[in-house]
Amino acid sequence: MALCETRTKAGITNGEFKNCNRSIAIFENNAITNCSITGNTFTADGNMLAPYANLKPEHGIYVYNSASLQIGDIGAPNDGNVFENLQNGIKIFNETVMITIGQGPNQQIQLIPAPSSYIQLKNNTMSGITRNNGSSVPEAGVGVYAEANSLFGGRPRLLITNSTSPSALTAPTFQNCEQAVSLIQASANVFNQHIDHCGIGIGAIKCDGEKYNISSNYLNQTYWNIVKTGDESTLGFFVNNNTISMPEDEPTLIGLPPIGILSAYSSKIHQGHSQINTNGIRISEGQAGIGISLNNGKDDRIEGNQIHFLNTTVETVIGIPKLIGIYSNSSDHPRILNNSVDNNFLNDPTATQFINNNNTGIYVHENKNSVLHCNLANFTRFGILATGANGNSTNYDQTAGNFMNNSHANMLLLKLQVEGSLGQIGKEISNFPLMTFDANNTFSPNLQFGPLNNVYRVTDCPQSNTSDEIVTAVNRLTQAQSSASNTNTNDCVITVNNPTSITSGFLCGDENPWPDLDLQYAMLVAAENTNYIDFEDGARQSDQEWVYRWVEENPDLRVQFPILDSFYLYRYSGVTGQLNRIDEAMALLGDSALRAQPTLWLQAHGNIVTQNNALDVNASFGQYAQQMNTLLLRDMLPDAPEFSENERDAITLWL
Repeated sequence: MALCETRTKAGITNGEFKNCNRSIAIFENNAITNCSITGNTFTADGNMLAPYANLKPEHGIYVYNSASLQIGDIGAPNDGNVFENLQNGIKIFNETVMITIGQGPNQQIQLIPAPSSYIQLKNNTMSGITRNNGSSVPEAGVGVYAEANSLFGGRPRLLITNSTSPSALTAPTFQNCEQAVSLIQASANVFNQHIDHCGIGIGAIKCDGEKYNISSNYLNQTYWNIVKTGDESTLGFFVNNNTISMPEDEPTLIGLPPIGILSAYSSKIHQGHSQINTNGIRISEGQAGIGISLNNGKDDRIEGNQIHFLNTTVETVIGIPKLIGIYSNSSDHPRILNNSVDNNFLNDPTATQFINNNNTGIYVHENKNSVLHCNLANFTRFGILATGANGNSTNYDQTAGNFMNNSHANMLLLKLQVEGSLGQIGKEISNFPLMTFDANNTFSPNLQFGPLNNVYRVTDCPQSNTSDEIVTAVNRLTQAQSSASNTNTNDCVITVNNPTSITSGFLCGDENPWPDLDLQYAMLVAAENTNYIDFEDGARQSDQEWVYRWVEENPDLRVQFPILDSFYLYRYSGVTGQLNRIDEAMALLGDSALRAQPTLWLQAHGNIVTQNNALDVNASFGQYAQQMNTLLLRDMLPDAPEFSENERDAITLWL
């Protein structure tokens, strides 16, 4: 076993570790570049010595309470490390340490906080990572495992990336693993990974206060692909531009269908606000699966995703759909915008065949104030399906600009129990009841298969003569194409209103990407009166960034609320504002599209250097921030020199 400890300089390069139960261990490494681990191979052939005979190695690399480390290199794909046929590739573990000082009556217990780690994993590949028989340790079967078990202190932050885009990789970066990446109270940026035939792709649990950016990855034949459970930091779950090709469902996993992307909140606090945008998802020939699932969320955004069902099997259709494009459950004000879900025809509106299987484009269950704008459902059994006690009589869901084409029932309202749930579609809810508003939904009837209508309601109406009114332009939807059924003695009807003139109409267009904030909470953030515990500084910063962006998008708030105006001006002006803008620009240097164009990247890098050099810094914090920016910008350059001892110490303190 190779050992790398605090203040130890070690270069472990181009080595071969075979049948080692733990090949490399790194303990309490607090410097930036002390350990260089590149180009190594970690393998096993089942011939380890006793007491490990017939077992897989426990870890390839074990990292304990280390503040900073780089495993692999971004220079070229072969600069990374290879992990094959192990129980675990890399384990990163941070914990609060308890030590005893003194003896007898003077004995005291001292707690040493866990460090805040920044671990970079670049161009590494893992395959055949599966658990030993009977193993119950949490990292068993996981390629990259990171966990914080800290009473107080920091948590791991990971960068998992490759220099080559997933489509250009000659081999997967994770293959045949029970789980590719597992994060427990750990943040991560995961870019350019090709994950193939794994049980779980990228999983994060106990996410309170953490932040994730999972973008530009390709996941193939993986059962649960990208999964987050917990209340991540505000705007802390970004899942963008990933390509996911899901396997068939396994009938032995009853109740657990394949899932493309899952964001599930663990409490009703809803600190996070997930952003799941522009992903492409294919659900294979199996009869069950969910493209995107949102549970117990608040102010989340699901936009611009394309989901394709590839099931061509005609089946007896009974009950709630098993194939679901987008599912939102018990969520408050989810924004589901500009997505497309189609059945077998890859978004081809000219297709003429309808496959009768149990699927739906968008399924909302017990949400309130859902926003469904400009989505396409093509050849699905149900275009939009709403069930449960959604909404209420004064806080209506917004259903506008959607195109439902050739569905068995374009819109099914099933046992809603409360008025206003995807009902009153197109009637403006305002103080001017005479206004009529065209929600511009388009209903294209299924000419091949019946009997359901374009809009169909089945519910227990709460009172006699209850009706849902659909207001739309002439000839867009006729009364004969909508119907209702009630399960008690009260009358329940759908009324279609085709006025000769429409006062206003909905048009699809860009929407504010920053969700609405609770005003009271925004003012608490601006006044710094929120109660963050010690290790939640990242949550504080993200909340402040969120409030700043929200006020920027809604300038009237600055006029109405002086405290928000003062907060905005402070964030925007002076050294603080300049540093904020430099931080934003530096973050963009990690964009894969920009990195693929070296000339433009160097130009952008030079512009940031110029801005940083021009800082007017009088306060000591500004001078220190400028120095740190200089060092970090230098380190981003190709062939950057190593940091000196003093520079490493300074950056360690800064991080």
